Amino acid sequence: MAPNQVVVSTDLSKHFKHLSTGKVRELYEVDDSTILFVATDRVSAFDVVLSNGIPDKGALLTRLTAHWFSVLSKAIPDLKTHLLTLDLPAKLAASEDAAAAQDRSMQVRKLKVFPIESIVRGYITGSAWSEYKKTGTVHGMKMPEGLQESEKLEQPIWTPSTKAEVGEKDENISPEQAAGIVGKDYADAIAALSLKLYKTARDYAAERGIIIADTKFEFGLDEATSPPSVVLIDEVLTPDSSRFWDTEKYQVGKSQSSLDKQYLRDWLIDNGLKGKDGVSMPADVVDRTRQGYVEAYERLTGQKWGGLRVLLVGNGGREHALAWKLSQSPTVSQLFVCPGNGGTSSLAKTTNLSTVSASNFEDLATFAKSNNIDLLIPGPEQPLVDGIVDFFAKHAPKVKSFGPSAKAAHMEGSKTFSKDFMKKYNIPTARYENFDDYEAARKYLDSIDHNVVVKASGLAAGKGVIIPANKEEAHKAIKEVMLDKAFGDAGNEVVIEEFLEGDEISILSFCDGNSFKSLPPAQDHKRIFEGDKGPNTGGMGTYAPAPTKIVTQKIMEQIDDTVLRPTIEGMKKDGYPFIGCLFTGYMITKDGPRLLEYNVRFGDPETQSLMALLDSDLAEILMASAEGRLHQVDVKVSKKCAATVVVAAGGYPDSYKKGTHMSIEAVPSDVVLFHAGTVLNDGELKTSGGRVIASTATAETLEKAIAKAYVGVKSINFEGMQFRKDIGARAL
Repeated sequence: MAPNQVVVSTDLSKHFKHLSTGKVRELYEVDDSTILFVATDRVSAFDVVLSNGIPDKGALLTRLTAHWFSVLSKAIPDLKTHLLTLDLPAKLAASEDAAAAQDRSMQVRKLKVFPIESIVRGYITGSAWSEYKKTGTVHGMKMPEGLQESEKLEQPIWTPSTKAEVGEKDENISPEQAAGIVGKDYADAIAALSLKLYKTARDYAAERGIIIADTKFEFGLDEATSPPSVVLIDEVLTPDSSRFWDTEKYQVGKSQSSLDKQYLRDWLIDNGLKGKDGVSMPADVVDRTRQGYVEAYERLTGQKWGGLRVLLVGNGGREHALAWKLSQSPTVSQLFVCPGNGGTSSLAKTTNLSTVSASNFEDLATFAKSNNIDLLIPGPEQPLVDGIVDFFAKHAPKVKSFGPSAKAAHMEGSKTFSKDFMKKYNIPTARYENFDDYEAARKYLDSIDHNVVVKASGLAAGKGVIIPANKEEAHKAIKEVMLDKAFGDAGNEVVIEEFLEGDEISILSFCDGNSFKSLPPAQDHKRIFEGDKGPNTGGMGTYAPAPTKIVTQKIMEQIDDTVLRPTIEGMKKDGYPFIGCLFTGYMITKDGPRLLEYNVRFGDPETQSLMALLDSDLAEILMASAEGRLHQVDVKVSKKCAATVVVAAGGYPDSYKKGTHMSIEAVPSDVVLFHAGTVLNDGELKTSGGRVIASTATAETLEKAIAKAYVGVKSINFEGMQFRKDIGARAL
């Protein structure tokens, strides 16, 4: 959407039949059952359309209406609305006229419209207050004595009006008169539904510091159902159809400052222009009125108007997948990826940031402030453990962060710390001991008779886990980690834990410090070779969701109750609440799920598969998490299956060559290639890492998704490339 662009009329008649022009909307017939609603930037007051418009107003109304349809439908499951989609009809989307309708249009069902406006008042103001002062009534209904202006009514009341043509004035009518127009049964149904909608919206808005003083609904009749059903139509709970007041500024006994077009109404009255035709608003009135629309939108939706400006830190496949999903978000206007890779550079609304080092927090914060960044998303674990979120909180406090503090990130930064946390909060995990002394670790191995897993306590790029086949290999492993420093300082401490048997799964959960919402379970393939042979890697492929034969609904409930909920509550209790993506790895044993590890960021390559399945707006979820209001957003996931096959450089995970020329042939339309170790130099794509690129596909079945992903692999070409050919085999 282009800020400050004013659209006061549209002409799409060469595409569709023009049906009507309202005060704000223009209606076109898409087909026999579908109408295109186009909201212009026109503004009306006192039933008169002004000569000039409000920039972005039509887009604001459309997006806010769609938001309310979602909120109300969730709260009232049997609610029927006329909204089909916000997408433009295909032939319009492909035309030169698309820009005029983009972001301000709804495709809706064609219905018979009830010829009344359904007004609900929760406070006495406006025309209701004027009538009450004269007669003690509102819409002819007797009201209690002694009411003050803007006072809250004991119960909301239904006060219908006629639905006037453009240029005509709506007339307030009594409920009895409304029944005479639409019939008593429909009038009663409309009144009851209107009051239910108002109360639901009133409570939702109150949580966001907004009072809905009154609002207008419109309804249609779906005659295709038996019996015919009442359907919510047109715009819903916008500044054009409602009076929004700021809770903090509310005072009984006076006119209220509104987050709607009340400023415009007051200006017209003060200047003797009420009800006059041909009035043009001066620039300051346009700006102040627009501010009311924007503030109402932002507070009610939790989304920044004009789009979020996002800074994503990282350059791997995970970051490409996140950037891919973020670039699709209508709430994102600009995405910077530092440093990014050869894939992120080609995404819409996305710029690779190579002039700033991803490890230089001071330069990153300076960039964020000078470029009005709204949201920081650190991708890898290292900057999180190093305190990037804490640094931004101190030096760029206006920037929200989706990520944990350094203390909370210690859950991944130190396996000894996290294992002790599991013990403290009775989280089911393998038996273990922590060691910072080699001799003590060696003696412990000699004292036990069960198989073990040896883990470097610190960060080791996902490779610091060794699974010995016997005690001799276990001794060799602790020597390599603690004495030979195979993983550097990460091996200063080790965790020696019981080897568990079962199926391993990963769960990624969005967290806001108080609550969590999880994505479907995924399964990774850590070993470099088929059949789970060879050394560990960062991950050679994933699929999701894990089949129910491995992860049942009961197991998912156990994970929520015994791991995730105690973890979020425990971290909050201990003074380091977790905000960000919490990655939890499990072994599904015969005795139930056992937690293997915490990671404090999106998994790689799990993220590639899961982003392909996510139907919700990722930016909206991340911002809600960062602001502590995750409960306000839905995390919707496709019912399809996803598979990801990672293509690595020859020699990986040991030494490998960089700078190898790559070519990408035609990629199937239902496959996405997520770049990891790639770089684009002077237009030439080259390898720059061990795990180079991945092919991700979705399908109705896992078998089909895997097959599609391998078709995608065929489009990738570079010398020495290697990939596993058995991704997902264990689930088939």
